Amino acid sequence: MGKIKILDDFTANKIAAGEVVERPASVIKELVENALDAGSSKIEIQIFRGGLDKITVIDNGEGMDREDARLAFHRHATSKIRNDADLDAIATLGFRGEALPSIAAVSTVEVRTRPHNEVCGARLIVEGGKIVKDEDIGCPAGTTITVSNLFANVPARLKNIKSVSLEAGHISDVVGKLAVAYPEVSFSLQHDNRFLFKTSGNGDMLDIIASLYGTETARALLPINAERDGIGINGYIARPSVTRSTRNHQTFIVNRRIVKSRPLSQALEQGYHSLIMTGRYPVAFLNIHLPYNLIDPNVHPAKMEVRLFVLDKISDLLSSTVKDALSSNTLIPETKIPVEKPSGIQNRNQAQYVQQFLDVDEGHYHGKQAECSLVKEGTPVLAELPDRSLADEPQKEPQDIPLNMLQDLPRRISLDTPYNYFPKDKVIAGLRPIGQIDCTYIVAQGREAGLYLIDQHAAHERILYEKNMQVPTTNYSQLLAIPQHIELTHLEAQVLITNILEFQAIGFVIEHFGGDSFLLRGVPGGFPPGEEKKIFLDLLDYFFNNQHKLTNKALREDLIIMMSCKAAIKAGDRLLQGQMEKLLADLSNTELPYTCPHGRPTVIHISGYELEKMFKRVL
Repeated sequence: MGKIKILDDFTANKIAAGEVVERPASVIKELVENALDAGSSKIEIQIFRGGLDKITVIDNGEGMDREDARLAFHRHATSKIRNDADLDAIATLGFRGEALPSIAAVSTVEVRTRPHNEVCGARLIVEGGKIVKDEDIGCPAGTTITVSNLFANVPARLKNIKSVSLEAGHISDVVGKLAVAYPEVSFSLQHDNRFLFKTSGNGDMLDIIASLYGTETARALLPINAERDGIGINGYIARPSVTRSTRNHQTFIVNRRIVKSRPLSQALEQGYHSLIMTGRYPVAFLNIHLPYNLIDPNVHPAKMEVRLFVLDKISDLLSSTVKDALSSNTLIPETKIPVEKPSGIQNRNQAQYVQQFLDVDEGHYHGKQAECSLVKEGTPVLAELPDRSLADEPQKEPQDIPLNMLQDLPRRISLDTPYNYFPKDKVIAGLRPIGQIDCTYIVAQGREAGLYLIDQHAAHERILYEKNMQVPTTNYSQLLAIPQHIELTHLEAQVLITNILEFQAIGFVIEHFGGDSFLLRGVPGGFPPGEEKKIFLDLLDYFFNNQHKLTNKALREDLIIMMSCKAAIKAGDRLLQGQMEKLLADLSNTELPYTCPHGRPTVIHISGYELEKMFKRVL
């Protein structure tokens, strides 16, 4: 007798359930998507014990007659497609006909449903994949599905459920994202008879985001809207000051389907390039619209992954749209100051902590507080100061920075001296420096009430980065008067030998000296004096860890970021009034003045209202 057997439907459905029904949130997703395909304008979800005991989804969609309700529990029974040609342009969320039979294979399912044009509804109970009850009932138009005892017949799956509250959190995340994707539909979610949230269904995506994620998140969002070659993108992206440690707060909606896509995340993050710190990810809620024949959702049974046939065009449009939105908005983060509440005052709205924007290296203070006094308005400043090599180690006392590092500072300058330039950022252009804090942060006033704090190192780093990025991408090199000998490990040497053309393409002149030794004879133009060997080794380390994903363009940019960081003025450098003015003038003329190339903020604003709260002028 042969060994190969055809599995019975119940076993096959349990196998399919392993892919479709991963956890209670998977059940919610499938049932809610069916409700949306049915044209529902109101969907209620009730869960008990994280969805393990019971899940109920109530919709006011078109409902099903008894025959359709019975067929819905057969594998690959669907109203969404008729033949393979329909797979080329899928316009619905569901189409496989696997969800209900898969769910019924690992739980007990009750269905109550009635079409709007019929008087009587149908009630079905399915246990172990078989219909055990089928009767007429009176019920509201639409469909109510209750799933009980999920995974009761699959003990191994229950062992993987770690926490009821965690499962409720996953469900809240799924329903929340669907509510954002369908703002015209009213959603409500209850856990153990307690409302988690309810949306209005008023069609306003931003209003839905505010109700789900809070008004503070909503206020930090910027709208985007673009269309090119039949591809449309709209939605909201967060300012660079609002980031998360994972990509979980990125919602991509492709043709109204929630999807996960690393390429789309990478395209989004490319738009934030040099505006957010490494290891941090932007928040976004994005709709992407394209012809149905350019997307294939038939990749995985869970339908969270899709194949995009014009991914390059979508990525280019997304990156450029995000970059344009960020560059056309003022991105100076507002910060709130913690205020100690005086005795006897009970105002709960007083003195809240929001977010700490500055990450200061304590080593920048050199063990002694800098003595930086405020400069009086109108005081002329002489431009002749002693030179200092950029290779010098930080000194114990604050050092005056040579003015030639700020390029072409006028010989005498005061606050009354106008600069001959056309600033790109009007807010920063209107700042008037009034002094320094710890020779690290410039204190300035602007047109708006309050104070502005500018990180002088981060600001100068942004200026140098953009200046060097504008230099034509040629392999211009400056030869070293004395070549520098470099000893590498054998593995590093092999990486360098294999990829030496990439280093030559960005301006390095390197000679193999035998074995694992090399001579560094030249470096790209603009290298900080004395830092040649260190920056080269840092770049080699970076290339070693990222060589499979680096292009010449990316390698050149990483080099410029390193050079800009080394060449920029440091924390602890005392700046004269004219230097601070020139620094702010140059910063206002950059394309993206609000962060350094690593994503740290250059400027923060403490509003006049926050200052009044500190001095108890307002409560």
